[in-house]
Formats: sequence, structure tokens, C-alpha cells
Amino acid sequence: MNYNFTKDEIIEIFCEVFKDLCIHKNQQNVSCIFHEDRKPSMSVNLDKGVFYCFSCGEKGNIVTLKKYTKGNFNE
Repeated sequence: MNYNFTKDEIIEIFCEVFKDLCIHKNQQNVSCIFHEDRKPSMSVNLDKGVFYCFSCGEKGNIVTLKKYTKGNFNE
């Protein structure tokens, strides 16, 4: 399947998952949702719709993020 998301849709989905996300920056670090995180270790790029955790190595894009969080794009 080919998903095409607008930047607003990407921001909305990332903000649902990463509560400490600041939507005024395109590239930023947030707390990882996949492990206990004392300091923000996950890099999120809103322009590209991708994420990567420098601590645990989890990475992906907007589609894999929704799969990880049990979301469904047909909701």
C-alpha cells in the first residue's frame, strides 16, 4: 500500500504518540516510547515522517509508528 501523508497529518500522528513533541521544530529529540527513557533519546523528523532511537535502535516511519502503537489508518 502506498500512503501519502501531508505534513499536518504526520504532525497529528506523531503528537498522539509522543506527548513531549514540540510541533514548532522539524527535527527534535523526544522520550522513546519503546523503553524507559530518562533523557530524550528518540530523534523525530516531521518533514520526513521518520523516527530513530539512539538508545534502543527502534526506527521507522509514520506507517511503522502506527503499526507499533496498534493504530489503523482505516479508522
